Amino acid sequence: SRRVVLRHAHHRTRHVHHHRDGQGGEVHGVPWRGVDEGGISGAGLYGLPLPPHPFVITFDDGRLSQWTNAVPLLRKDDFTAVFFPCTGLIGKTVGPQTYMTAAEIQNLASTGFSVEDHTINDDTDFFFANTKTLNKLTDQTKSVLENLTGDPVQFIAYSGLWPWPTATQGTANESGMFTTLASYGYVGGVLDLHVDSAVDTSPALWQLPRVRIGLGDTVAGLARWFRDQHI
Repeated sequence: SRRVVLRHAHHRTRHVHHHRDGQGGEVHGVPWRGVDEGGISGAGLYGLPLPPHPFVITFDDGRLSQWTNAVPLLRKDDFTAVFFPCTGLIGKTVGPQTYMTAAEIQNLASTGFSVEDHTINDDTDFFFANTKTLNKLTDQTKSVLENLTGDPVQFIAYSGLWPWPTATQGTANESGMFTTLASYGYVGGVLDLHVDSAVDTSPALWQLPRVRIGLGDTVAGLARWFRDQHI
């Protein structure tokens, strides 16, 4: 088995890339290889092999800054990413934040980027939520995105922090939620921990931890992080 690194660009856009179709590039001499959510689900569900040093970058919420700042550079270098827009924010401006339009999200999906689900507004913590709430926050939003892009939606970026100390904990407690999400057609979920960790791992598709790229991260710091990974 391989550990897949999921880097999450949180708040302000940072330019850390992964390459399309299993290709990639070197960072500090390490030949990282990009995989999308389909590659992760194929490995997790069917045991399909992953390339060495697999890497995924994710963007949440569908903010316009991702479209204007990150996407042109990703395309320039022929990299891809996974976007988790909130369906209730598509095409809107809320406070200081402006969000991608439906046409821009359709363009992402039609040009090699993955579009997955991040609920309606990312404002409701649905851990321990009942089925009625999950249906509204996930199944209905999944249908909206599938109708918009024409592609299946398999992964959910959970709203709210994972309520357990590590990504591998809480499986039994959240099993009912996982079963409900599976009945809607999801195969896995990505999560954010209370305390960011670059070493937390999980073999479970429903409990995939992400390493956040935050406002305090620097290019030099990210380069050191890549160099120090032994995957």
